[in-house]
Amino acid sequence: MATSVKEHWQNISDKHRDTLKADLDAIMERSKDLMVGAAVIGGGFALSYFMIKKIGGKKKVKVTHKRDEDNHTREVTVEKQPSMLTSIGHVVLTELTLFALTIVKEKLIEYLKTINTEDQEDEQYSDHAQ
Repeated sequence: MATSVKEHWQNISDKHRDTLKADLDAIMERSKDLMVGAAVIGGGFALSYFMIKKIGGKKKVKVTHKRDEDNHTREVTVEKQPSMLTSIGHVVLTELTLFALTIVKEKLIEYLKTINTEDQEDEQYSDHAQ
């Protein structure tokens, strides 16, 4: 009789361990999916920012020092106007950024729909299991 009670509790313990392991595996899988989604979205924004900074560049400013009649030094700041190529680059960069953000947005929506579908399936499974 002692062995059957021990076996009974061992079987229950094994079932609980298996259920817990399955739940942890599901949580780990979902966490990995969330991290990949966050990395894709963050990467899209980082890429857009990097492209804007690289192509756009900074305005060139030239500072010159001049002396007047009284031997006082004056600073003269001259801002260079962007060239036609830079202006075209800004337009192309803006369009590429919008395109990249549109792709990121579509992937985010697709990812959220997938998560929502998985949540609904999990709820249906847990409702049927009880």
